[in-house]
Amino acid sequence: MKKFEWLVLIDLWKEESALELIEGHLKYPAYKDNYQLLVRNLEFFDFKKVLFFNATFEKNNFQKVDIESCFKDYLNKNNIEYHIVTPHETFHHDIINSKSSVLIGGQEWNACLHAREVGFIDMFHKGNDVWTSPLLCIKKELHQNGFTNTEDFEKDKRILWERKDNYLLQIKSLSLDFYKFWKENNFTEKKFGT
Repeated sequence: MKKFEWLVLIDLWKEESALELIEGHLKYPAYKDNYQLLVRNLEFFDFKKVLFFNATFEKNNFQKVDIESCFKDYLNKNNIEYHIVTPHETFHHDIINSKSSVLIGGQEWNACLHAREVGFIDMFHKGNDVWTSPLLCIKKELHQNGFTNTEDFEKDKRILWERKDNYLLQIKSLSLDFYKFWKENNFTEKKFGT
């Protein structure tokens, strides 16, 4: 089993806190169901530390939003160090600047997992060896069992993925068209999310 220093989990807010802040969202049980499934899926991976990277919302003056207790319970039970940060904090730069292998998961597949400062594209661009799994990536946050599948990785227009085993994939490269778009628009210097 491949060992990772860091598992980065993106936008896994505490359900009640997040739903109060996201305009137009109602309370859906899928949040909690997806989170509980994600916690069970963590058993398939070997990692030392976890970084929860949660976006903030203008509606609450960009205050930090906590994570759901099922994550805390699992990590505390297994004595795994974890940190909860936002794009406005500097702690995550320790990971971004490293050249280590990083396992990334969370939500949502077509938005935050690709575009956040510790998402697939930025971490790969900074020289990290980036890995993920359909078991860790929530495609649609408000859908029951909203996880990605093999087809999502095969049809990814931004990243070329290489399957390493039954459930682990590694970024091989950015697609040429997307890389040109990225460079032409100077995204290498921009920050994603709020």
